[in-house]
Amino acid sequence: MTGRSCYAGLDLGVTGDMAALARVFPNELGGLDLLPKFWVPKEGRWKHEKLNKERYPLWEQQGYLVFTEGEATDFNQVETDILELHESTPFRVLTADRAYATHLLTRLFNNHDMKVDGIPQGPVSLNEAMVRFESMMLDRTLRHENHAVLDWNIANATVKTTSTGLMHLVKSSSTKRIDGLAATINAIVGWLKDGGEGDDSIYDERGILFL
Repeated sequence: MTGRSCYAGLDLGVTGDMAALARVFPNELGGLDLLPKFWVPKEGRWKHEKLNKERYPLWEQQGYLVFTEGEATDFNQVETDILELHESTPFRVLTADRAYATHLLTRLFNNHDMKVDGIPQGPVSLNEAMVRFESMMLDRTLRHENHAVLDWNIANATVKTTSTGLMHLVKSSSTKRIDGLAATINAIVGWLKDGGEGDDSIYDERGILFL
């Protein structure tokens, strides 16, 4: 993916939960190639979930997620890993839920000059990305190499439509994570705001932005 345009989306969730980063790269099919990364506290809430607790150690062994130390998400490690990924595939923008990620976005912008965008996670801000995601899935132009955790996230998600026809994500239960999908939708928001894969980016002249 080196040398290709990259847009990143982040979903942090609550402190004892899963966190996810999605990087998307516009491809030759008119869609996106997707690389997700997941972090989970080694002693987090998942250890008390009857249905899912066997999955996490297996996924960690298979390289699908990273355990962080302790019961809460290690945001310092998340930040360090994000910076390493940004170094290898520079993000045109990192888009995230402003309700949970404002502190980290501010640090990334102030300390590392990363272009970031904090957005609400409602149907108005996410609908266009949801529509595009659905279209790319149907057209098979969204490629993600059957990542086990992301596949699980997608299976856990429910799409709800408002009375005005706008779509947004809802997870089916508190133990069924959708973090990787939420991060992907955030990344698609950044890509769509930038108009696609063009060489000129609106983020080249924009600093930190919270909507």
